[in-house]
Amino acid sequence: MKQLLSVSLLFVIYLSITSCDFNFNSKASLNKNIDTILKPAYAKRFFITQNNKNKTLHIVNANNTTKYQLVENSNENKNSTLENKIAIPLKKIIASSTTDISFFESLGCTQNLVGFSQTNYISSIKTRELIQNNSIKEVGKIAQLNTEVILDLQPELFISSSSPTDNKNLSFLKQNNITILHNTSWLETHPLGRAEWIKVFGYLFNKQQQADSIFSSIETNYKSLLKIANQSKKRPTVLSGNLYKDVWYTPAGASFEAQLIKDANGNYLWKNSLGAASLSLSVEAVLDKGQKAEIWLGGGLFNSIEELSNFEEKYTLFDATKTKQVYTKDLTQGTTGGIWYFEIGALRPDWILEDLIQIFHPDLLPKKAFHFYKKLD
Repeated sequence: MKQLLSVSLLFVIYLSITSCDFNFNSKASLNKNIDTILKPAYAKRFFITQNNKNKTLHIVNANNTTKYQLVENSNENKNSTLENKIAIPLKKIIASSTTDISFFESLGCTQNLVGFSQTNYISSIKTRELIQNNSIKEVGKIAQLNTEVILDLQPELFISSSSPTDNKNLSFLKQNNITILHNTSWLETHPLGRAEWIKVFGYLFNKQQQADSIFSSIETNYKSLLKIANQSKKRPTVLSGNLYKDVWYTPAGASFEAQLIKDANGNYLWKNSLGAASLSLSVEAVLDKGQKAEIWLGGGLFNSIEELSNFEEKYTLFDATKTKQVYTKDLTQGTTGGIWYFEIGALRPDWILEDLIQIFHPDLLPKKAFHFYKKLD
């Protein structure tokens, strides 16, 4: 086993950073002359307001809200007091999270992506072709950005999923007049909330109607699958996560992953735990509660039950391992090792839900190939 820590586990550990929920209604101090023109139905980490002709994108982080003025003409609103301005529609952009790729592609804006952090994680065939012909440049790791390449590309916007305060390189880019947009979709607690971020990209590229239409289709499909899942009277017990260095990381009860299990009519054993990030548990605590779980959503990068068991003997103690009811999302990868679940799953929670329904209730849907998951045999 060459990679003991999968990309997904790194993501879970990243989510263990404490997050807070945002109550839109608590921000009632907005000026009466300002209209909220986009109040998301599910997302809690962004909204858009308008004051006269000026639109403002509000991005809600764990501890604060950052405002970005969306300027239709870069020569207008020079006297704005807002520090962050974005001239729309965007022409040149750099991103750092693979979750953004599906938003670019669905809106037909991949040609506007000129740089990316760690391009090897991108799985999309279409975007990989742009990387190979040098239309999308490698700009380094988010913690070690190649600022020289970035400055040479002259992007109008750099989309980062890191905290606004934890990267000196981002501060350097900002000092060189590159606007930094902090994508906080990873803090969303509802699967459809993450998908709803396509509306943000819709405004950035002046493709609001197209973005609304795409999201509406996903939402409709998700709700349809939700009704199908609820037809089953049986709710299998579900264990999730993996063990790494004697710590078992599993989604907390208010996480989007826990919501997906609930919506697929599964009984997630940690559904009542607090928080929207991840839990760090001892293997003894997991065995005490989850040893008899019927299904285990885990397995990491292992290719079989035998490989899984040989690597960690404690895994053999779980009933799901014994009955071969272990399903991993980490093996569905692109040619360079990027995991499809993270690249596409943010925009297509309906596909994840469909997979989980097939796993939990195989009699409810016509049998078909999984979008993301694979069963370990």
